Amino acid sequence: MEYNIDILIAGCNTTCMHCYVDGGYATAMSLSDFYLCMAKLQPVFQQLRDNISFTLDNELFNHPDAAVILECVEQKYKSNYFHHGSTTGIAFLNHPKQAELFEILKRNKWDYASFAIHGSRDTHNSIVNNDRGLESLIEASRLFKERDFKVWISLMISKKLVSELDDLSRILSEIPYDNILPVIPDYYPTPRLMKYQSIRCNKAEFGELSDFLIDRGVDITGVEKAVQRYNEEAILNNLECDSIAEELTSKRTAFFHIDSKLGFYLGNTGSALKQFGNIKELSSEEIYRAIESSEDNYYETSRVHYNDIISAVSNGGLERSMENYVYPSRIAGIIAMMSN
Repeated sequence: MEYNIDILIAGCNTTCMHCYVDGGYATAMSLSDFYLCMAKLQPVFQQLRDNISFTLDNELFNHPDAAVILECVEQKYKSNYFHHGSTTGIAFLNHPKQAELFEILKRNKWDYASFAIHGSRDTHNSIVNNDRGLESLIEASRLFKERDFKVWISLMISKKLVSELDDLSRILSEIPYDNILPVIPDYYPTPRLMKYQSIRCNKAEFGELSDFLIDRGVDITGVEKAVQRYNEEAILNNLECDSIAEELTSKRTAFFHIDSKLGFYLGNTGSALKQFGNIKELSSEEIYRAIESSEDNYYETSRVHYNDIISAVSNGGLERSMENYVYPSRIAGIIAMMSN
């Protein structure tokens, strides 16, 4: 079993429609609370060793002391830290200690930045809910590339993106990217993702995107397989309860998060299953016991539980949409059809 703790040290500059963790504006965690949090977690890291990791979210660079935090991680907790590199670019452009951040990131081989693009300028800014979203992304990508960082682009596949390929081509020509990753957004029954369904790509629409990606040297093997296997029609033709139950726990990972006030929760950010308490009041041993005794919970949320999914499959009450939408996994598609 593996474990991941998402530590929310600062908010985000956007409130993206596709965001399954409900990222958005929030107060930054105080530096003293961050130090306390990590001191409490250190014995847990020592006990669980390579089986536990932590991330710093929602937007690391929104924290005024991001450089100090990364130096602390470098000195004491690096072996358990996972640096995903995802950023909107907005916070980094406005950070007063850019030079220090570049130096720390480069020194630790965290020299990569990942940006998500949703389509044309208007579409992108509308989905991320920030009028400078795309402009900042392009500017930040160039800044990172000037410092010899890898620049990765995640293309968030939607109806909008597929219908705006000419605009997308122009945008990509402005970005010094190293790699493009096509991404099918996940699904949980959150208000944002339920709204996102109106622009979710269907199986037929993906065909319009595949040639565009191939022309740019993008490996579409994985996403093409997902489109074929995880469209609603294909999912409904492959519903065996035993295999669904096995898939629900196949990730063998339990997720936790700690908010900016040090509330400690079971479940991924945005889908807390329960609160264990506050890190300030919990001992390291209590934190360890809470983590070590938890089950795989990737698809388990406060809104949909594993038993609900099994029951929906057993009862045969799932219906596909008129669109035949595509999802990144069979379970995501089942959860979405439970909401139809």
